[in-house]
Formats: sequence, C-alpha cells, structure tokens
Amino acid sequence: MARLPDSIATRKVAILAANGVAVEDVNGIKKQLADEGAEGLLIAPSMAPIKALDGSMLSPDAMLNGMPSVTVDAVVVAGGEGSVKALSASGLGLYYVQEAYKHLKPILAISEGRELLAKAGIPEEEGVILVDEVLAVSLPLRDALLSHRVWDRDTRANQMPA
Repeated sequence: MARLPDSIATRKVAILAANGVAVEDVNGIKKQLADEGAEGLLIAPSMAPIKALDGSMLSPDAMLNGMPSVTVDAVVVAGGEGSVKALSASGLGLYYVQEAYKHLKPILAISEGRELLAKAGIPEEEGVILVDEVLAVSLPLRDALLSHRVWDRDTRANQMPA
C-alpha cells in the first residue's frame, strides 16, 4: 500500500517497554496509532511477559535484538520508572534509540522515558519529542510520522557511535 501524504496508515511504531512500564502509555499509544491505521509494536528485552506498574501483564510483539529500529518508522519510549531503568541498564536498550537517531527516525519519550534518551546521548532537538503524558502524544507523533525522517539531523546523527 502506498503511503498517503496526509495519512500515517501502515506506519509501524516501536514502543519500548520492560517490567514496570506504565500500561496507560502503551495502551494509549497503541490506540492512537490504530485509530489512524498505524500499528504500535511492543518491543521488550525478551519475549517474556512484561509486568506493568498496575500489575497487569503485557505480551511483547518482539525483542530489542529481534526487531531493530531500522524496521520501524518511529520509536516511542513508554514511561514507568522500572521500565526505563531496565532499558537504560541494557546495551540493547541504549543502542535501539541510538540507532533510531542515526537513521533519522522520529523518537518520542513519555515522562521517565526521557531518561533513556539522555543516557543514550540523544539530544533534545527536532524529531525528538518529549511529553509528560500519553494524551499529549497524538499530534506531535503524527506530524513526525508524516515527515517520515528528520533530515535536519543528518550531520549530527553521523557523529553518533551506534
């Protein structure tokens, strides 16, 4: 299916999460994307179920090393202190967002998710969207997906070691 100029239909977005994730972030992003015909994929350190902050269990769609960021259109780091700490302590978690940055992908972090970006050396700039709650995600992420890539980042991205 061809990409329509005013549509994010068919786009795939990685949602990074680990134990302790804010389930409302994951579910909110997935719903916002699905409402526009896009897909949110839950990416985790392993295929083991993820225990969310509220005690619910989430099933990952893929592992960090099984679906690299080059295979998706954007990356979202969901909130939740435990989740962000686990991803920040993982070389794979850090590499995932660095690789997305290098490939000029839009990157969005919700609340604590910004800590992963900071640890990975991702600067706050165009195409790096920081929000405090999932309700603020829809328009900035949609606009970034419509642009497909953040071309202004190219020179800085080439300096990223990922």
